[in-house]
Amino acid sequence: MSQTISHEQTILDLLRTLPAERMTQVIDFVRFLQWQTMSDVENSMAENERWDQTFAASPATLRHLVQAARVEIQAGHTQAMVFTADSIMR
Repeated sequence: MSQTISHEQTILDLLRTLPAERMTQVIDFVRFLQWQTMSDVENSMAENERWDQTFAASPATLRHLVQAARVEIQAGHTQAMVFTADSIMR
């Protein structure tokens, strides 16, 4: 939460240094980022739906992929995923 407040304060501080006529551009850019984020979520949901449909249509394919993953894990060909605050915020 404190990082969010810090980001907000940084943005406010930067905005205060801009001429008034640039505010419209900032607002437009923020709206673009909001739209882009919503579009990313919608695309992700659509992609998940396509995967669900693919695996529902071919459970044998899903079983094959699961078995292949297990073989790779048991053979030591995989690495654990490590999530940090930095990797999530990117």
